[in-house]
Amino acid sequence: MGVAGRILAVLGLLLMAQQSLQLSTRHPLYSTIQRISENAGNSFIAVIGKSSTTERAFLRSGDFETLPSNPYVLLAGRKIYIGTVSGAGVLYVTDDGTTINAAIATQVVLDAFPVRLIINVGSAGTVDNSLSIADVVVPTQVAFTANFNWLKYGSKKKGQLKIGDYNIPEKGKNYLESLNFDPVKVYAPNSTKTAFWLPFDPELLALASETKVDLTKCLDESCLSYQPKLVYGTRDSTADIFYDNEAYRKYVNKKFKVSSVDRDAAAVLLVALSNGVPTVSIRGISHTAGGSEANAEFSYLGTENAVKFAIGLIEKLPSSSYLAMPNF
Repeated sequence: MGVAGRILAVLGLLLMAQQSLQLSTRHPLYSTIQRISENAGNSFIAVIGKSSTTERAFLRSGDFETLPSNPYVLLAGRKIYIGTVSGAGVLYVTDDGTTINAAIATQVVLDAFPVRLIINVGSAGTVDNSLSIADVVVPTQVAFTANFNWLKYGSKKKGQLKIGDYNIPEKGKNYLESLNFDPVKVYAPNSTKTAFWLPFDPELLALASETKVDLTKCLDESCLSYQPKLVYGTRDSTADIFYDNEAYRKYVNKKFKVSSVDRDAAAVLLVALSNGVPTVSIRGISHTAGGSEANAEFSYLGTENAVKFAIGLIEKLPSSSYLAMPNF
């Protein structure tokens, strides 16, 4: 069973036992979380960050103010920070940048707190030559691109990615044969569908397209030779793979027309769709995924700019009356 299949199996169990998974009244943190939620008007924005680097950038931004009495709680081994951004109740948790941990972290937050929307934020690689380090992308769709059906050698089926096409010095047969990319099953509140591309919430995407921030181009005493840009309406790829191969970079870009690659966005979104929680993803470009290594020393700016944009989006969000369901 592939990673996406394991995530779906976990989600299926979570949904079947949804009531029992709510924070038990016997949990030692039950009364604390209830009080915190009531004080926040039972409405939080959950920021799901990719890594400890994202966490550091978010906590040091100066815009997120933790609660003096309860700056964080520990649930299922995850530290969930509690605070505000421009008066809005905000939770922050790191998902570890892997699909399984991202799914678990997201569900833990949704089970414990009243969450009205999710902002998934962090760095990403790019497979698009028009993007550069420190740019920020807001994708409209994401897919699990490591959910494989790997065909046996000599199979009569035609695989989408033919390994023999990458033989050196010329194309030919290869014992690794070929593979097909499979869709995933999406369990939503009122339907179950099979899909390859998972959509982010259109209302949040519309608000994101209206959000403007000045992206940072300098790190310490050094600066990029260009001004980082915001790019909307892209496609994203999620896989538990770190891309550092030029041939695969070109294949993924050509095959799926994706601009960014990460290891958590689709997992966070899949959990959100299953729970009916609107979600958007903000990715800052930190490396070129098998492409040029120019400006690699500025990789942190990808994370910093993604966090800066996420905070700008939170400040632009309307009041807690935003309860739209994802259009899936």
